[in-house]
Amino acid sequence: MMTAKDIFELRKQGHKEEAYEAARALYATDKSPYASLAMFWTAVDMLRLRVSEGRLDEAEKIFLALERLLSTVPDKDGRANDALVNCRDLLTKGHSRQHQQ
Repeated sequence: MMTAKDIFELRKQGHKEEAYEAARALYATDKSPYASLAMFWTAVDMLRLRVSEGRLDEAEKIFLALERLLSTVPDKDGRANDALVNCRDLLTKGHSRQHQQ
């Protein structure tokens, strides 16, 4: 199984879906702050990807998971909270684009 460090490296290399799947596997057995951080940021990546693909139902489910996850993520600088706000805005814009079509 990959470590959180491996997952962040995958993510940095642009392998976002693979990083997300690896983070899900890690988080299933490890709820440490670092594993939670890996799960959070890979889920943010997936939400952005799903919105860009127009797969808003999946993006909504990811957003709800992010809301639950936020309390377990170390966030001294507020970046995770800011990311959650940005995800909410992205979803809102995605929904309004869908309704315009």
